[in-house]
Amino acid sequence: MAPLVSPRPAAASLPGQRQPSPSISRSARPPESSGTTETYWGTIHLYREQGAEPSSMDEKRKAKEADDGRAVALVSVPGVLNAAALLEFIAPALDDVEQVRMLRDATPNRSIVLVRFRDAATADQFRRVFNGRPYHDSKDSEICHVVSLSSVKLKTTSTPPFTFPSLAPPSSDGSSPPVTHDSTTGRDLVELPTCPVCLDVLDTRASGLVQIMCQHSFHCTCLLRWRDSRCPVCRYTNARQRRNSSSDTSDAKYSLEIATGRIWSYLDERLIELPSFSTAAAATRGGPSTPDPDDLTAKIAQQGPDRSAEVEQDKLEALAVSYGDLMSSQLDSQREYYEGEVAREKDRVRMSERKRDELERDVARLSREAGEAERRARDERARAAKEREALEAQVELLRREAAREADERRKERAEAVRARKALERDLEAERAVTASLSSNLAALRGDMAQQQRDTAGVRNEVDELKDQINDLMAALTLRDRIEQAGPDSELAGASLGVAPNPQAQQDTVPRNPSAAKAAARRKKKK
Repeated sequence: MAPLVSPRPAAASLPGQRQPSPSISRSARPPESSGTTETYWGTIHLYREQGAEPSSMDEKRKAKEADDGRAVALVSVPGVLNAAALLEFIAPALDDVEQVRMLRDATPNRSIVLVRFRDAATADQFRRVFNGRPYHDSKDSEICHVVSLSSVKLKTTSTPPFTFPSLAPPSSDGSSPPVTHDSTTGRDLVELPTCPVCLDVLDTRASGLVQIMCQHSFHCTCLLRWRDSRCPVCRYTNARQRRNSSSDTSDAKYSLEIATGRIWSYLDERLIELPSFSTAAAATRGGPSTPDPDDLTAKIAQQGPDRSAEVEQDKLEALAVSYGDLMSSQLDSQREYYEGEVAREKDRVRMSERKRDELERDVARLSREAGEAERRARDERARAAKEREALEAQVELLRREAAREADERRKERAEAVRARKALERDLEAERAVTASLSSNLAALRGDMAQQQRDTAGVRNEVDELKDQINDLMAALTLRDRIEQAGPDSELAGASLGVAPNPQAQQDTVPRNPSAAKAAARRKKKK
């Protein structure tokens, strides 16, 4: 970027870096009656990421840690936008703004505005919202261009501690290192300045600050209510902002201030003071007046009494003629400019009419498409209504079937409960019968065992009796044989007897079946 114009040279500066002068003492609030203000100038270089100077990784890391993407720049801001208008333009984001700095550009009618936010997310959102946004609602309004600042490199001789902080590390090309301040020592403590409007402390932690081109700082809310284009403290105004967009386009050389009658020259950027006719008349009459060194009429009146009124009148008439010629040429240029504007406006109107016809055709086409879409939507709604009715009928049928099945299941459950209770009663009865049968079976088994024992005893007795009968029969047979043999037989005179059974001798209990049964019944009763 080109160097900023200023009355005296200094090193390159960026937001908040005010350069001290060895001969002029710096004042935060110059008196309004002084008519001058302190302005500082330098050279601002705006680089893209790939066009910046090569630096070490440590420098980039320190720059990112110091700034962290909280600063953005509004480049090529129109000069007609004063500080109050600019603050009104970015008013939705003022609550998150920490500091605003306006810098005058070397390009006529242009300035640069640096804005620092409280966090990087707000800065990125501001860039996305305001980039490409017009400054005014008119169709000829210029577009806002917002760029993000990744780092700022300063070359300065002094860094006041209360200004825009340095973002770059110290370099070896003569630039001063960043200034550090110790809160425990008193030599680096600087009292915060106050706002000239509300007299409150200018602290970025409490409210956003704005610094205009004359280096005076204010609260953003205070300057937002200031509708004048001049500084509230020193009445400084940007001379390059006097030229509006129409004079830029028409290449006008001069402009006239109706209120003061002064002419502004865009060639050498200065005011041309025209003679005041009332002052000239007063000088002709010889009335008392205060001489103005810049007033041509006063100079003519001070040249002495040897000048006649006719000579003065001729000079005034010649000056009026030259002024008339100047105004005629400017009016002709303005007429040509506005005729060109009218022609361009007619072209724009024709283009607008063509666009309107195209839009009308598009609207008609879209209307037809909308009608077809509405018809299709009605058909879809009717079909959906029929399907819904069918589904509702099916749902109702399913609901009735479900209710009927539920009743059947309730009846089945009731029958199952009754059957279960009957089965439980039968089971109890069966259990009782089973218990009785079990007891009877045990008794029968005992009786059967006793009968088996009795039967075995009877069988034993029968066997014994059979043996006895056999023995008796043998004895009888032998007796008969002996008797038949006679007395001469060797068995004559012998005696025959039955030997006792050893088992019968051992059994002392008489084997009487009746007695055994009686003993078994007595045992069962017990």
